[in-house]
Amino acid sequence: WYQFAADGTIIIDLVHADISFIYCFKRQLEVRRPSNNITLISFNRADIRTELMCHGGEGYYYAELFDRSGTMVQRDFVGADIVKKYKSGDTLSFRNCEARCVSITKFDDFELIEPEFRMRYFEGTAIVGKLFGRKGMGERTLRWQIDPQTGQGTMEAVESMLVNGVAQKTHVFEWSGPSF
Repeated sequence: WYQFAADGTIIIDLVHADISFIYCFKRQLEVRRPSNNITLISFNRADIRTELMCHGGEGYYYAELFDRSGTMVQRDFVGADIVKKYKSGDTLSFRNCEARCVSITKFDDFELIEPEFRMRYFEGTAIVGKLFGRKGMGERTLRWQIDPQTGQGTMEAVESMLVNGVAQKTHVFEWSGPSF
């Protein structure tokens, strides 16, 4: 975990899984995954989410650009753009033999579904993620939440054992947004 004082950027690295979360205050959240697959969530642009994906072993990239009106543009930088409509309840942006995808709740409310983590973007009011511990390693799940408007955030460790049906959380740390 890194926080840069100059601009309030926060980076959470999962070194064992080759995954990084890079939050830039009031601009964007970038999620980098294995094989150079990237999700870019913009806070102040018409395109709320851009997926940049490497097409299998063929070595070429394509992009999916999603806007707040339910339109997705698929661009491979070679052929003509493909424009599609999407709706609530759709699951899109499949990667790695469909082990990774994005579930759409609303146009600006969606969840990244991955084997190592889940991350949900709540209509620009909160970004919440769960980083799963590695199986057989005795690691706890980490839960983090960022307010994209203020940059404030918290991280908690979540025990796998429930007590009276409630997951037990331990406060790990919190951070405030930049002070400029």
